[in-house]
Amino acid sequence: MQPLPAKSPALSNPEKISVLVGVGLGLFMSTLDAGIINVAVPSLLQAFHTNFPTAQWTVLSYLLVSSGLVLGATGLGNMWRKKYLYLAGLMVFTFSSLLCGLAPSIDLLIGFRALQGLGAVFISGLDLSIITEVSLSSETGRAVDIIASVVSLGIAFGPSVAGMLLDWLGWRSLLLINLPIGVVASFLLLGRYHLLSLVKKNSDLIF
Repeated sequence: MQPLPAKSPALSNPEKISVLVGVGLGLFMSTLDAGIINVAVPSLLQAFHTNFPTAQWTVLSYLLVSSGLVLGATGLGNMWRKKYLYLAGLMVFTFSSLLCGLAPSIDLLIGFRALQGLGAVFISGLDLSIITEVSLSSETGRAVDIIASVVSLGIAFGPSVAGMLLDWLGWRSLLLINLPIGVVASFLLLGRYHLLSLVKKNSDLIF
């Protein structure tokens, strides 16, 4: 008789909230960033003395990578541990946001934006599977609704947040704003995973 696969230990409500908030912040950050740079394109033209088609690649490089590789990220999540892939994507996104904010040239900014899109692939590709795995069946619908609302908020607030930051702090702030959000989301998820590893350190968990 085949042994049953190990299951993740049940999470307390504070731990579930920690996961939901961490995943929600990561998804909000990546969704917000998908459109926030559009507002900065005219400023990029002046800052880097470039033309519009080149500046537009700062938007396209992110969208092409983040949308084109999402199925691959989902497939990797089915083979490897989702928590590590999601955290890696979150950290790549946060670090590449710093690189984007400090980019000295338009070419490097385009490259860093593509790297940022790679991080967003794992955030958007694994968020729902993580939420459903840590939630009870009775809680899944509500958790999914919350995540869907986060996506809508990210899309809705992108242009207005970008406009305010652009007026107050300049175009680099549109990218550097991801740093505090990404750090908080990472600590929330890392804290939960540390607790989980203490509960059942040697089990072969799928999540």
